[in-house]
Amino acid sequence: MLDERTIIADILAGDTNKFQLLVETYYPRILALAMGFLHRREDAEDLAQDIFISAYVSLKHFRGDAAFQTWLYRIALNAISAHVRRQNRRAMLESCRSWVGDLLGNTRSADEDAPDERLYKRQLNALLSAAIDSLPEKQRTAFVLSRYDGLSQREIAQIMQVSEHAVEALLQRARHNLQKKLSRLQSR
Repeated sequence: MLDERTIIADILAGDTNKFQLLVETYYPRILALAMGFLHRREDAEDLAQDIFISAYVSLKHFRGDAAFQTWLYRIALNAISAHVRRQNRRAMLESCRSWVGDLLGNTRSADEDAPDERLYKRQLNALLSAAIDSLPEKQRTAFVLSRYDGLSQREIAQIMQVSEHAVEALLQRARHNLQKKLSRLQSR
C-alpha cells in the first residue's frame, strides 16, 4: 500500500523523485478521466501530463484534509473543465464506443462491420456524444466519473464537493436526460 502522506512529506523535503510513485499510481485513472471528456488519446495524454505538473507545483498546498486522490481529481476536473471550455466541448466519441456497442447489442469489431453498419455506428456515436455533451456540467461530470472512471458515489461526492445524495440525484437526472435524448436510438 502506498503511504501517500510519507511520500508527499519526502517530496516537499526535497526528494522530488518520489513524485514518480504518485504519477505511476494515479496516471491511468487521470488519463481515463481525461479520455472520458476529451476522446482523443493524444489530447488526454497531454492534459494528464499538465495535470500532474499542476499537482506537483501545487503539492505544497495539499493540506491532507481529503485523500490525495480526491485532491488530485479536483485539480484534474478543473483542468479538464477549462480545456473543454477552450475546445468548445469536443465530442466523446472514442470513450463512448463500448457503450454504443452495448446499446446496439453488437460485439463485432468495427473492422468486421459492413460499411453501412460502420456508418450507422458513427452516426450513433455522434448522437451519443452530442447527448452527453449537452448534459449540464455537473450531470456530465458525475456521469463521466461514474461511467468512465468507475468511481463510487462517495468518491464522486468528495471530488465534486457535494453530498452523496446530490451525486445520486445528478446521476439519475443524467441517465434520464440521456434516455430522453437517445430515445431515437432505442426505437431503431
